[in-house]
Amino acid sequence: MARRVLYGEWLRRRGRRADARAQLRLALDAFTDIGAQAFAERARAELAAAGQGVPRPPSGKTPLLTAHETRVADLAVQGATKAEMAARLYISANTVDYHLRHVYQKLGVRSRRELARAYRNSPGPGLQAGADG
Repeated sequence: MARRVLYGEWLRRRGRRADARAQLRLALDAFTDIGAQAFAERARAELAAAGQGVPRPPSGKTPLLTAHETRVADLAVQGATKAEMAARLYISANTVDYHLRHVYQKLGVRSRRELARAYRNSPGPGLQAGADG
């Protein structure tokens, strides 16, 4: 399965986007079936880069955020600016932006208002963090 992702990445970088999408779709489906979230996210990101609409996780399952994404999301919901988040987390503003984009993508939201709503509607205190971080 990991070979499909690597091969799909290689194909995409060589301009063979249709071939890449086929390999990456197979990899994404396989990783999703076995619950390999990190590998599924990598395949999903490559699919997006190859120009295919990226499916959202099945309803009823909250996508797990990494520890960094959770901290950035928490600060965003509290109203912190990107510069304030960067200072508090000892990372660059570009890194904050990177994590915030991934939070938005994983949760299917487009604004901080929608992010706050997702947090309010989550089953536990905030969203669960993944093991990586």
